[in-house]
Amino acid sequence: MKYILYYLLFFFSLNVSAFQVEPFVQVMEPVGQKSNAVFKITNTSEESLPIETELLKSMLNDNDVEQTTVSDDFFIMPPQALIKPNSSQIFRVRYLGDPSITYTYPYRVIFKQLSLDKDAITGSHIKVLFNFSALILISPKDAEEELKVSITPSDKNYKITIENQGNKFIDLSQKKLKIIGEKKTLTLNWQEFSDLTQFQFILPNRNKFFFLTPSAIPSIGNFQNIEFTSM
Repeated sequence: MKYILYYLLFFFSLNVSAFQVEPFVQVMEPVGQKSNAVFKITNTSEESLPIETELLKSMLNDNDVEQTTVSDDFFIMPPQALIKPNSSQIFRVRYLGDPSITYTYPYRVIFKQLSLDKDAITGSHIKVLFNFSALILISPKDAEEELKVSITPSDKNYKITIENQGNKFIDLSQKKLKIIGEKKTLTLNWQEFSDLTQFQFILPNRNKFFFLTPSAIPSIGNFQNIEFTSM
C-alpha cells in the first residue's frame, strides 16, 4: 500500500472541495517544447483562495521511503496567486535543470493553500491549510523503459517482481496484464488490475512487487505465467 501512497494517492488533496489540480501528472523532457508544462488550479469554493507553490526533487531510498529536497530546477509562474471564487489559475512550469540527464527524475509541485485569517499569521509565518502534490516525471527525449518480470512461489501465492532496467519510468496504466493459465489467459486493463499491483510507476533501476493468488481466479486453471503488454 505504501507504493500507491507515494506514486498515486499523494495526488489526493486533504480538502478536495477547496481546490482542484489538473493534471495530476506531467511528463516532461529537459529541452524543447516538452520542457514546458502547465497546471490548472480551480477554486471550487465561495471564498478567495491564496495559493503558494513549492518545487521538490523526490527520490526513494533503499527501503522505498520517500525523501525530498527543495529544488530550483524549475521556474514556476506565478509562484503565488489569489484565485477568485469559482475561478481558475494557470501555473506555468519550465525546466531549468541539467539538459543532459540520462534517465527519469521525479519531482513534486506542491500547491499550498494559505490562510487569509490574520489571527493565523504570526510574524513571518503564515498558516498552511492544505497541500496538494502533483508529480513531474522528466526524462531524456530518447529514454526507453525496459520491463522485466520474475515470478517466485510463496506459499499458495506467487510473488511477482517487476524490474525497470531501462532509463525511462514505467507507467503501468499504459499496460495490459495477461495472467496465463492452463485453461485460459485472462487479460486485464489498468482499471482492473490496479488494486492488485497497488502501484503505478516504476522508476529506472528500481523494482516493485505484488502477490498473485491463482486460487482467486480458478477459471484460468493452473497458473503458468504472467506478462505485461503495451496497450
